[in-house]
Amino acid sequence: MQFRKWGKMRKKVKILIVAALLLSLAALLAYMIKEPEMIAEDCTAAMKLEKERMLTYARTEEAVKELNENSILGMELLSFSGLSEKDARRYGGDYLYTIHSEDWHVEGVFFMYPYDSQEHRLTGIAIYSQEHLLIGTPTEANEDYNVFGIRIGDDLSSVQAVMAEYGYEYDETVESYRGDKTTTSYNKGKLFISFRTEINAYEIISIFIGISDPDPAMEGVIY
Repeated sequence: MQFRKWGKMRKKVKILIVAALLLSLAALLAYMIKEPEMIAEDCTAAMKLEKERMLTYARTEEAVKELNENSILGMELLSFSGLSEKDARRYGGDYLYTIHSEDWHVEGVFFMYPYDSQEHRLTGIAIYSQEHLLIGTPTEANEDYNVFGIRIGDDLSSVQAVMAEYGYEYDETVESYRGDKTTTSYNKGKLFISFRTEINAYEIISIFIGISDPDPAMEGVIY
């Protein structure tokens, strides 16, 4: 009797093993059928992201061209540094290549653009008022410096209409860490333009122009 029971149990175990193998095989076949679809979906998503990335770069290039043609900045945004390969290796991270206008009221900063390029390009420009020069010997400023006609000393209330006319969107207004100044920013693609005033005042004392293109692997890099 015991041998008969043991034989029945062995038969059931064999059936369970075969069923498990069949289920595993079915799952494997389903995965093999689905895998090409998953790979195709991943490729499609990657291609879509790359297309969007290239479109953003194209829109930014157009915005920069429009800015250069309709402003007087003292230097040309996205111009190449002209650095030799040897000299270019010296710059990066916190040590950036900078230039200044003859009157020291305009400062330009070079950085890699696009972020995965090896080319240093002018990706940041700052225009300072006479009273707010950071470095250099104070000299009389060139009153022609302007961004779409907006100059140092203009009223901040006139900025929004001009920026909207050129297709820029309002981004944010933030206070400086000392709480004595505010900066109001607008952007278009990867290009941003910021106007600084004293706290509770409307006279523009500085204008900052930059291109934000951080490496996805790094956070907090502006230009």
